[in-house]
Amino acid sequence: MVDRVIGVLAERLEEKFGERFAVYTESVKMGAEKPCFFVECEKAEKVALLGGRYMLRLSVAVKLEGEGDTARFDEQSVTGDLFEIMNLLEVDGKLFHARGLNGSFEGKALVMRCVYDVPVKIVPDEGEEEAAMMEEVTFK
Repeated sequence: MVDRVIGVLAERLEEKFGERFAVYTESVKMGAEKPCFFVECEKAEKVALLGGRYMLRLSVAVKLEGEGDTARFDEQSVTGDLFEIMNLLEVDGKLFHARGLNGSFEGKALVMRCVYDVPVKIVPDEGEEEAAMMEEVTFK
């Protein structure tokens, strides 16, 4: 699920800023086209819930690295849109609200951080297991 959250966030950034900024979901040490966004999960932890269930608490960071004289202007111009994009994320038909959403200028980059709580289902609902089994049965 972590990869889906990061992937959807990267897709939303690409839709909004694709013409101005490249979007990366993996660390690129050399060859990154700047200005660009880096989207990554900084931390993932398992949080226990009642009934043996749990959720994943994902700490996500979106970093905008600029270049040249207009870097600070670029960072300031996208801040509002980043808040909007990260605040409410739809992943596989489920909505996730960002908690602790904040932005800061770290060195020469704008970094937006937030936390998403992603529930994880341990036991499938009745009928889901049967449907999965039916899909796997093939006749030749």
